[in-house]
Amino acid sequence: MNLINFFFIALFSFSVLALTEEEEKRYDELEGLPFLHALIVDKKHHEVIKQFSSIEKNKDQLGQYYYYLSEAHFSLKNYQKAFTALEQGSKFKNLPGDYYKLWARTASALKKHSICSELYLKSGLNNIVGADWDTFADCLNKSGQVDKLLGVLLNHQSEDMDYFLVGQKYLIRKGLVSFADNLRQKFLSTCAEPGTYLKLWETLEAEKIRDIKVLETAHACHPKAIELTGLLVKNLFLEGKYHSIAHIFENLSLQDPTYLKHAAEFYKVAGRQVIADYYFIFGDENEFLLSKSAKFLTQENYAGLLTVPLKHEMILQNKDLAYAIAYSQFKYFDLDASRSTLFTQVKRNSRDQQLERLIEQCRTLQWKCRP
Repeated sequence: MNLINFFFIALFSFSVLALTEEEEKRYDELEGLPFLHALIVDKKHHEVIKQFSSIEKNKDQLGQYYYYLSEAHFSLKNYQKAFTALEQGSKFKNLPGDYYKLWARTASALKKHSICSELYLKSGLNNIVGADWDTFADCLNKSGQVDKLLGVLLNHQSEDMDYFLVGQKYLIRKGLVSFADNLRQKFLSTCAEPGTYLKLWETLEAEKIRDIKVLETAHACHPKAIELTGLLVKNLFLEGKYHSIAHIFENLSLQDPTYLKHAAEFYKVAGRQVIADYYFIFGDENEFLLSKSAKFLTQENYAGLLTVPLKHEMILQNKDLAYAIAYSQFKYFDLDASRSTLFTQVKRNSRDQQLERLIEQCRTLQWKCRP
């Protein structure tokens, strides 16, 4: 190691360990466990380790001191040192409630899965909450205690969402799909947090299960949760349920009218043309009318084109549309209307001029131009 690298490492170590003057004043008012607790709360983990051997300890609470020491080591990913500290502290009385859980997490980090399982069970199933359920299940599974894991998942009662998600994963994975389905239907009977639905969907996807009711319930409970709504629309689309998608956008349009256009598109795909036309008009009337005109033109349905109630401003702004309407009017021998439409364009090209000549010829030879 060269001198420069040594200098920067030493400087970093000093900055990590050293307390500011303000911190020293605040910590001077504390001693024993409150002092270590304050350091843990402030994430001064190196300082906890540094102060541990010199701090005066209450003999009746030695287990708690070792708990804080191991928590500091664990936070710094010194898992073996954390495990050793917890072993040393376990011989004392009055251990804190989370002592065995921290010890179990440490055992898991060291891949001591069998010990991890025993420590979680020792802490008590009612004390396992949150992410600890996933760690506990993983330890049981990897230590070959599948029957014990299933026994816990089938018999333990808990409202913890992580417990429910772990249950879904392992019950499905171990072939108890029907039991997992029943638990899921019970869960879906009430509303949960948006993030829980996303986690449940991800858990089921990982096990190759697509339960659209999860997303439908999520949307019903949280209609403004964009990520959930997007997932629901995507999966309804994959199932070809276009009418259901249109209905979703229809409801969303009550808060934001721009969704009307999306509702119209999916009602159209679903074969509900009348409703689609209605929402197209409200969503963007001009775009709808232009789209309808283009459809008639591609079909060479000139009579249909003339039924479209296009605004004068739209014809003025679209040269091709103006010619198409003028030609349609000419085809149906409305010569005056055709010429009037043609003359909405200040600059007329050769195509316009040719139609204009045909109009004038038909005025003198009407018997040749009648449709």
